[in-house]
Amino acid sequence: ASHRFEVMKKGGVTIIDDSYNINPIGAAAALDSLKSFAANRRIVYVSGIVELGEETAEENRALGVHVASVADLAIVAESKYGEMVIEGILASNPRFAVIRVSDTSEATATFRKLLKEGDLLLILSDLPRDYLL
Repeated sequence: ASHRFEVMKKGGVTIIDDSYNINPIGAAAALDSLKSFAANRRIVYVSGIVELGEETAEENRALGVHVASVADLAIVAESKYGEMVIEGILASNPRFAVIRVSDTSEATATFRKLLKEGDLLLILSDLPRDYLL
């Protein structure tokens, strides 16, 4: 199904589009799957998980820890949710490479500049502009 762990190849880059709906269990499964793909670099784009109530901060930080354990680089949307993910990443590995982007347009431009043949990109989530404020 479209945007649900949709795997495609573009210019020698493997892209996994899992942007339809992010939740803690699905995100963990997608991140764990990165181990089964051969890649020069594993890159994750994430903007955080919304609508988790009291669990929001804890779950987003845990998501960041998980990203840092399986990826080589994270591209994170600047938002309160994204910042929680970054907190988890940096708590797990203070030297982990994080690129902050302001919106999906900047993320797309970053992908075009950054990605090289042999890379794997997991697009874990996307947020409407309203959530990025």
